[in-house]
Amino acid sequence: MVAIVILITSILIQFIAAFLALRLVWVIKKTSAWVIIALAICLMAMRRCIALYQLLLGGSPTPLDQTAELVGLLISILMLVGIAWIGHLFLSIRSSEEALRWQMMQTCMDGIIANDLRGNVFIFNDNAAKILGYNQEEVLGKIPVQELYPPGIATEIKGKILAAVLGGEGILENYETMARHKDGTLIPIWLSARILYEEGNAWRRNFYAVNACRPWGERQPISAMKSRTP
Repeated sequence: MVAIVILITSILIQFIAAFLALRLVWVIKKTSAWVIIALAICLMAMRRCIALYQLLLGGSPTPLDQTAELVGLLISILMLVGIAWIGHLFLSIRSSEEALRWQMMQTCMDGIIANDLRGNVFIFNDNAAKILGYNQEEVLGKIPVQELYPPGIATEIKGKILAAVLGGEGILENYETMARHKDGTLIPIWLSARILYEEGNAWRRNFYAVNACRPWGERQPISAMKSRTP
């Protein structure tokens, strides 16, 4: 009876450890390493399932060594605790890195805007808010990046980034263009942009764009600019 309890406990602990290892794929973005670890733990659990099955049927070729199974149970517990602790550690590191990146973006002299493939804005720093006249709460997840530029400009910028015209593939540097202020006036800006692909994505399907902009003149209607053009 004691051997059955030990085996069942070991099996449950090992499957939980395998599940936690698979969760780390999302946290650490190293798919192959943690999938292999999870598969190895599952095989260990399956080995004990076979031993439990034979024990319940009374057909085990050799009697179980309870001392060895207790040691195996202890190893399983330590493995579970270790994987859980590693996951918590990586989550803490990831949170700290994201907090640091956010602080750096907020203190950057340029306006920083980041959007995903669909144009959803998920980063809009303080200087971007000052340049364009929006509050962060008005933009994040609510206003698509296309609406921050005059019609067609966002598509034009994306095309130039992908065409590697200024700066290389996926990069646009010091590009003169227009952004649209909240009140509708057009703002001449210097724009640098870069497409970043999702980490660990071998097919490069999911990406997001980071745009850094800085006004090169005072905000004014485009008609006023044209009126002063000789």
